[in-house]
Amino acid sequence: AMHASVMRKSDLNLHRLAEVTHIAMRRTGLRAEDVTEAETRARISGRVAGHCHDRVVLAEDGGALVGWLAFYEMAGLPTAQIWNWHPDVLPGENENEIAEALIQEALAYLRELGMRQVAIDFRVTESTRSGLARHLGWYAQAGITSTVEETFYRKDLAKEHLEVNIPEGYSVRHLSEAALESLFSCWLGVFSSSDDELFLSLDAAGRRDLFFDSWSREKPRIDGASLTLHHGGRLIGFSRVLPMYESTEGYLAPIGMIPEYRRRGLARELLKLSMLRLQELGYQTVSCYVSTSNAAAVSFYENLGFASKHKITSLFGETG
Repeated sequence: AMHASVMRKSDLNLHRLAEVTHIAMRRTGLRAEDVTEAETRARISGRVAGHCHDRVVLAEDGGALVGWLAFYEMAGLPTAQIWNWHPDVLPGENENEIAEALIQEALAYLRELGMRQVAIDFRVTESTRSGLARHLGWYAQAGITSTVEETFYRKDLAKEHLEVNIPEGYSVRHLSEAALESLFSCWLGVFSSSDDELFLSLDAAGRRDLFFDSWSREKPRIDGASLTLHHGGRLIGFSRVLPMYESTEGYLAPIGMIPEYRRRGLARELLKLSMLRLQELGYQTVSCYVSTSNAAAVSFYENLGFASKHKITSLFGETG
């Protein structure tokens, strides 16, 4: 009989996981034809070791592994992040049953941990579009249906010649020097007047939890490139840059300017300064996600030379 269970990652058979992933990724359109199972196993081993939460959900049928679901290691955040395009499920007549069992077991585990929300990202291309509908259907059965469409942008810094012009009367400091309460007030001012769907969906307590969890001093950050902008003693904007999996890539998360200081070119100059600092630190690229519905942000990044790389559909919901 088929059943789902939670297992420590140290007890996993990575060869079995890779077999399932290799087949599932090909069917979903995520794997190129020339990728070998050995290459898939190496990729899975690295991801499990480097980015996987300590518990993984497995589905077995008659002792054979037929699917699995994993979480990213994101301690302290109120939203649990399921691995992109999970669950991985072997194709067959009972694949919907397997996927449902994996998702339900995962949500039950997260509820035990006190996690209220869950999110999953899907990189959407022509080859993966049909797989997206199937995955969204699996999560819809569990009541997880809210989606946000974003574009992943990246800029090459290696050959960029950056000239920064911070106007007189404004000062730049390292973000690490600012008090979290001051940053929180600025962050609220930035996003309260934005179209950010996640922010707007939260109540006051949820917004505070989101900020203090994700902006914790204990979280990784590229300090030299994470900056704040001040005017008249007031903190009016920020540029926060995080390390990516690739050691040469910085991730902008996010940049913001309070409403009364917008349309003066200040955000553009602050971002240019952050990119200059990244260059000096040896980073080769900087990337960010932008909501496809946010025309102003899309224009802002494209005018600075950021290039669209792919689309992301992000799925959000409650654990129950």
